Amino acid sequence: MTADNRMRTLGRVMEVGGYLALMLCLIHAAIHLAERVSAGPVGAEGGLGMLNALFLGFVDAMPLLFLINGLAAMAALGAAYGRGEMFSAKNAKRIRSFGEALAWAAAAVIVIQPTLLDWISGVSRGIDFNIDAAGLALAAGGIFTTAMAYAMQHAHALQTEHDAFV
Repeated sequence: MTADNRMRTLGRVMEVGGYLALMLCLIHAAIHLAERVSAGPVGAEGGLGMLNALFLGFVDAMPLLFLINGLAAMAALGAAYGRGEMFSAKNAKRIRSFGEALAWAAAAVIVIQPTLLDWISGVSRGIDFNIDAAGLALAAGGIFTTAMAYAMQHAHALQTEHDAFV
């Protein structure tokens, strides 16, 4: 199997995996929303309580919601690789979108979600942190992937300049 064939196969696997992960992410986010809403009104009766429950469901699903765009970008990157399009500005942008989605999901897990839940429950009005291995891994993956995307963008610009010169 040639390197091109391996890359195309990897691209197809990445595309299917990206779409599968995207579907699972959406299903899991919908489950968070459904659980909060089905538990009934929160903090008030009637429509306001149901809106509160829906808002809490979105807070619960926030890291997953941040991942949606990144997983769609990953699937599109896999499709491009499957077509043999390896090195382009568009692919660098897709990689950057995936990295940024990981970083935002990490921010949601570590800071945004715990802070909002504390504010809503009235525990405190400060900033809360939930630092665990999963959040740190998301942050590290997001930072690394975003940095690699910027390096790929710069390399693509250099290649374009070089090709124009030659």
